[in-house]
Amino acid sequence: MNIYLTTEDGVISCVKAKTMKEALDICFNIYLEDVKNDCDENEYNESVESEYYYDHILESCSFVGKLVN
Repeated sequence: MNIYLTTEDGVISCVKAKTMKEALDICFNIYLEDVKNDCDENEYNESVESEYYYDHILESCSFVGKLVN
């Protein structure tokens, strides 16, 4: 298991995941859940939100190191 450092909309977080792709998927899915909870069902569009996330929210993701415990 590895640790990745992500920056999303100026907020820095650590994510535990096997791969960077998995870490990004975790962050993206959390973002989608937050958006779903904050808007009406008729307003939610996953395709639009996906593009917005990768263009405007996600700033970086970097490998920190292997989790040893």
